Amino acid sequence: MSAYSLTVGHANLGRARTVTPVRESMDTIRHLLEQHAGPVVLGLNEIDEGDKTRPTDHQLLRETFTHGWQRTQMSKREPILLHGIKVRQPWRRRSYKAAPGVTHQSPSRSWQVDVVTPAKGCPPVAVLCGHYPAGARNGQRNPHVHDELEAAYVKMQAAEKRLIAAHLAAGRQVVILADRNWRGYRPGAGGHIAAHHGPDFISVFPAAGWRLHVADESWHPLSIEKLHGLSVAGLRFESVA
Repeated sequence: MSAYSLTVGHANLGRARTVTPVRESMDTIRHLLEQHAGPVVLGLNEIDEGDKTRPTDHQLLRETFTHGWQRTQMSKREPILLHGIKVRQPWRRRSYKAAPGVTHQSPSRSWQVDVVTPAKGCPPVAVLCGHYPAGARNGQRNPHVHDELEAAYVKMQAAEKRLIAAHLAAGRQVVILADRNWRGYRPGAGGHIAAHHGPDFISVFPAAGWRLHVADESWHPLSIEKLHGLSVAGLRFESVA
């Protein structure tokens, strides 16, 4: 196959005080993404992170994303949801520890990874979903706290680079959905920013012999929080071999 397409979305649902905006935001995300034809991948951040709402975020995901949606990494704060596409077998969904927690500042962080095949005869796509520690590259912290957060941030970056290199070496496209808590992020050699709003990024590393064309990119506000919304990018991978 010389070309194929994939729609990807990312949203940080934040720390909610009441369940109403969470439910509204999930309904909005589902409605917007189901308008896109073809396979869809959604990465979410801060699911049940610091929330005390009932039903929980995870329970709302189970109630909202049904009828064609596959929910993965549902034991984590960074679940991945799929529509019109399934996790590639025999690949098993994996979680990779990435950064230690910093007391009263940031919980421990990890990368969630799914490998999917959007179309027959095309390279699989490795989807990474994660959330970087806050306070290292944004905001203000006491120097000793900042140093701890920066050390955690660097460890998460290193884990990301190792995962990218491993999946590219296996011949896969790599799509990364993340709240990076850093507006100045750049993906580095071979990487592309497909969508960006504030600290939230969708970045892509095409496999060898393939190039990326971003067919469309958009951002949609959500009722849960002003800073974060839903970022969407239409990705088209084209063979150059």
